[in-house]
Amino acid sequence: MKPVLLTWLPLLLSVGAGLPGAAVAAAPAASAGGMVAVPPSAPLGPAAFWPPERQWQRLRERTAQEPALAAYVQAQYRWVAQHWDRAPGVPARLAPEPAPTPEGLVELQALGFLFQMTGEAAYAQRASQVLQAWAARLPPSGEPLEASRLEPALWAYRLLRPALPAPERARIDAWWQAWAQALWASRDLSGPSAQDRQHSHRLKTVGLIGLALGDAGWVSRVRLGLQQQLMDNLLPDGASLDYQARQQLADQVDDLRALLTLALALRGSGPDLYRWGTPSGASMAHSVAWTLAREAEARGPSPRRSAAITGRPAAGAWQAFVVLVQALQPGMVPPGAAGGPVLTGVPGDADDLGLGDLGRGVALRAWLNSVAGDRLPP
Repeated sequence: MKPVLLTWLPLLLSVGAGLPGAAVAAAPAASAGGMVAVPPSAPLGPAAFWPPERQWQRLRERTAQEPALAAYVQAQYRWVAQHWDRAPGVPARLAPEPAPTPEGLVELQALGFLFQMTGEAAYAQRASQVLQAWAARLPPSGEPLEASRLEPALWAYRLLRPALPAPERARIDAWWQAWAQALWASRDLSGPSAQDRQHSHRLKTVGLIGLALGDAGWVSRVRLGLQQQLMDNLLPDGASLDYQARQQLADQVDDLRALLTLALALRGSGPDLYRWGTPSGASMAHSVAWTLAREAEARGPSPRRSAAITGRPAAGAWQAFVVLVQALQPGMVPPGAAGGPVLTGVPGDADDLGLGDLGRGVALRAWLNSVAGDRLPP
């Protein structure tokens, strides 16, 4: 069955028919998913890793009226249409960044997005096909930096999971549970990576699995684990153990990206840990401020001070960090610090972002929050 693009967006009627496999059907502007329109004055709340339905509904309404937003929905649809008739590709193993993101993970993210926007069962069916292929051919790994690449699939799975038939859902759930168990068992408390960025990524991935599956046990263990990791990994001055060990700002940013992603995902299940302070005075918010200050020094006019900031992150990693900071603490990032288009407009195709594979998923999730919350620049 070919993908169906519901044109509750009048703007898509003229372009949808030309896309590969498009079957265009008109529907009322605010009827996607059968939801009632959200009044413009309704509070949308803070940014979330998985935006609530009221934010999705606001996005549907705005997309029906704004060509730039409709263009982004079309970009997601084009990606799905290009891969629709292909057998799902599954890598022999996942490679840590900066290796390219496997196409299957990008496809799953787009399928989750389109399913949430349209309610079309075909997107969930295709996602189930892709996920079952991955579950059959990619055994779980206890390597945290490899498993961390599954983030786009976990984001999509929570959106798609209720629409999957029970037997398929059970098979995919079991695969995710095996990943969580392998990651949790892989931590060597006597090893050098027990408290560094690898454990931050371990906690992030297991936490996303617990949240995607609705497993309260994993969510509780990860929340406690995150608080312990903040005590173990972040220093009162704002640096992390990783930066202290290697003096590489890229390691600090990678560590914080995992911690910030998990904090954002956990927002709906308990107290917000972004500003939670450890007994020593460390916190994610303090480490974010420290990191932004170091990067500002590196961009500054003083050659001597700039030279002291070593191992700066790649552009995609830095922007992934920046969009997370903006979601958790709007206004924290000063103008010019973002360094690219993710925070200055609506992203289109991946190549338009200038971020490559890393930025694509982070840009989508940040964009959802900023558009639904009316936080995009005019």
